[in-house]
Amino acid sequence: MSSNRPADTDFDFTSIQAYAGYFKKSYKLFSCASGGAATAISECFIKNGGIVFGACYTDDFKGACFGCARTIEELEKFRSSKYINTEKKIYDDGKWVSVFSAIENALNNGQKVLFIGLGCDVGALLKTLDSHNVNHDALFTIDLICHGPTYAEVQKQYIEQLESKFNSKVTSFSVRYKKKGWEPPYVHAEFSNGQVFEELFYESDFGFAFKKYSRIACQNCQFKGENHVADMTVGDYWGCTKGMECYNPNGVSVLLVKTDKGKNMVEELKTSTEFQLYQADTEYAVRNNSNYYLRREFDMKTHRQFDEDFKKNGLHHAVVNSECYGRYKKLMRKERIKRFIPAKAVRFMKRIKSKLKHS
Repeated sequence: MSSNRPADTDFDFTSIQAYAGYFKKSYKLFSCASGGAATAISECFIKNGGIVFGACYTDDFKGACFGCARTIEELEKFRSSKYINTEKKIYDDGKWVSVFSAIENALNNGQKVLFIGLGCDVGALLKTLDSHNVNHDALFTIDLICHGPTYAEVQKQYIEQLESKFNSKVTSFSVRYKKKGWEPPYVHAEFSNGQVFEELFYESDFGFAFKKYSRIACQNCQFKGENHVADMTVGDYWGCTKGMECYNPNGVSVLLVKTDKGKNMVEELKTSTEFQLYQADTEYAVRNNSNYYLRREFDMKTHRQFDEDFKKNGLHHAVVNSECYGRYKKLMRKERIKRFIPAKAVRFMKRIKSKLKHS
């Protein structure tokens, strides 16, 4: 298996074509986690007679599963990030079935299918179809640049905390709400009693758990770097900064294309009048998106302690009693200050600090 790190000399950047882009209409861009590339490709796919499978929240927002969209309106449920492990099932014809079985049936019925999931989801789907001798020439796949999801129980407890606090059921929920643009992400929850709640995602209990408490299997992810098996990988275009041609303060997607099917999806996207697409520098795009090639890493002792406390005492208790919570809060405060102080002022203060240190 080849190296995960693009800094290594054997990483073949020529095997990938990179693009960047975003929805031109503000209301569509704001509803997506980054630039909306996965949604835009899905819209083109449906317009050409295909169907799309992707991750969506359960009705109570306490978990995530898969859904199928046959119309552009049905794509709404796939928008924005789900930071939790997604159950590989779909509600179909009044019952829960394996999403892989549903895709297999669709392909056997001659339908053109687009599947959007994490790298491991795409890998599991392809392995299942091959084991069942299913022809998947009509299957197109997109995997999402993945940090490593946390457990669904984290979101379940977080939602229950909010519902207890507001004495009302959650009717809308996002962990990538663009309150002030692309960054920083906010939690945004709406309730049946009309109330609205917002907080900075990475300063929430949920955000802390997402950073520190993912599935152990993510440390051994087999779908990083050159080992991505999807036709295309899509995510936030980190590294895209103000002054670059493709920059948009409200979100930019990066598209890393590996196969001819991936190239076909890009060609279809070029026909869209709603999506602004740019050619991007592949090496720059990959190097600035480390989750494309790096596996999740965490301290097993801290993970085990958090896991035990979480299962015994619940999410909030596990967060505030974590041994790294104090350092984490301090880091988040620094990040918040940086966002409100101009870059010139930060550089000036660093120079002053350096002079004082050496005086």
